Parts: sequence; C-alpha cells; structure tokens
Amino acid sequence: MTSSTVPTIQFVIMAVSVILFIGIFMGISYYIRSKSSKIEAGLLGAFSYGLLGFLWQYFFVLFIGGLMARMPIFNSEPISIFQSCLLNVLISLITAGFMALALFWGIYLTNQKQLSVYRSTMVGVGFIFGKVALEQIYPYLFSFYQGMALNRGMKIPEDVRRALMNTRTADLVTGTYKTLMLVPIVLAIAMIMGELYARKQFQQSYLAGFLIYEGILLCNAILRGILPNSVSENIMWMIALTIFAFLGVLLVLNWFRTDQVEMDIRKVWNKFRKGEGE
Repeated sequence: MTSSTVPTIQFVIMAVSVILFIGIFMGISYYIRSKSSKIEAGLLGAFSYGLLGFLWQYFFVLFIGGLMARMPIFNSEPISIFQSCLLNVLISLITAGFMALALFWGIYLTNQKQLSVYRSTMVGVGFIFGKVALEQIYPYLFSFYQGMALNRGMKIPEDVRRALMNTRTADLVTGTYKTLMLVPIVLAIAMIMGELYARKQFQQSYLAGFLIYEGILLCNAILRGILPNSVSENIMWMIALTIFAFLGVLLVLNWFRTDQVEMDIRKVWNKFRKGEGE
C-alpha cells in the first residue's frame, strides 16, 4: 500500500466478520439448546470443555511444532522435497490427532452422566469458537482498533503499522471465508464422534474424528505440493473447503431435522433431493 491509512473497506470487512461469527455461534447454540429441554443444563459445560480442549491442544501442537523445527532433518538449508513432504505429513498427523483427542476429551467429560449427541456437538461448537476467536475475532478486533488509531494520526508500534499497511483486502475476505467453512466441518465431526460415543464405539469415535480431519489436512497439503503458485493453491483450497463444508451442512441439517445422525452422506443427499426429513 502506498497510503499511510487503512482503507474503510477493510474496517467494514473486519467488523462484519466479527459480528457474523458471533451471530453464527449464538444462533447454533440457541438452536441446539432449544432442541431438547432435557439437556439444557449441560450445554454450557459442554461448550466450555470444547473451548478448553481447543486451547490445550493448540499449545501442545505449537510446542511440538517448535521441537520439530529444531530437529536437524527439518532445520537444514535448503529443504528437499522429501523433507518438505515429510514435515507436512507429520504436522497434519499431529494436528488431526490432537484435534480429535481434544474433541474426544470433551465428549467423554460431558457424557459422564447421560449420553447426548447434543452435548457432544456443543463440544464442537466450543472447539471451533476457540479457534475462530483466537485466529479471527481477536486479530480483527486488534487490527480494527490499531487501524482506527493510525487513521486518527495516533502513534502505534512500527511492526503493527507495517502489518496493517501490508494487509490486502482480498486476504481479509479469503481468511474470513476459509474460517467460516471450517464451522460446519468441525460441527459435523463432533456430531459424528458424539453419535459413535453414544453407541459406545469409543475407538471408532476417536478414529472417525482423526481420519476425517486428517483427510482434509492432507488435501490441503497435496494442493500446496502440486499447484504452481499460492494464488491457484488458495483458490483450489477454498473450493475444496466449500465442498467439505457443504457435506458438513448436509449432515448437521439432517440431524437437526430428523433427530437422528446419519453418517452415510449418500443417504442424506438422497433425502434432501427427495425433500424428506422436513
């Protein structure tokens, strides 16, 4: 940017994004709460377990990533294709493993007295809220405040000023969109894990969460490896995320409509095509 001020459109995008995410989480929480009066008392606790699960797995992954960065095999220059692929695979395995473990931990705690897919799904709501709050809401609120100060001629830290000046409007839009697509994905994963846990298929519950999320992360890694530049990779990743999110929305909506968790996406799709489950 050649201008020394933050464009108005960026303030609008940041404000709308924060309001949108808060509204989405409030709407999802209210709808789940209204579905069954029997479990209302446990929903806030389930949400809290999900939020805490996100936080501890986030710091564990961060810590392990820091250790891996110090390993000689990943700390040499230049990094070979093999080293890069190995690093991406290991990071995806660790991320998916801890993500599934955090959800399973929350689902286990919230289902101690009574099994409930609703509470299990609220664990997912808490988890993805933590992710959105840390990676989207807080940075946008901070940038909004600092940008307003900069535009008013107030002095702000130089590194923050440079970051604001280097922020592109397109990056804000794509960042918001990609985060938005993760919401139904995580909800669907938590719902499936909760259903398998309610059936007392505990190992399958964890493995389902791990394998689904690992598949999504590997898709991202593959796109980064085969596409020629970051622009094309970003576009294809958004398309892939849109498809995954669409499948997640179908699964969750079918559960909302029927009160039954159907994990066969083909059956769910056929129901929607025929207008069933209304």
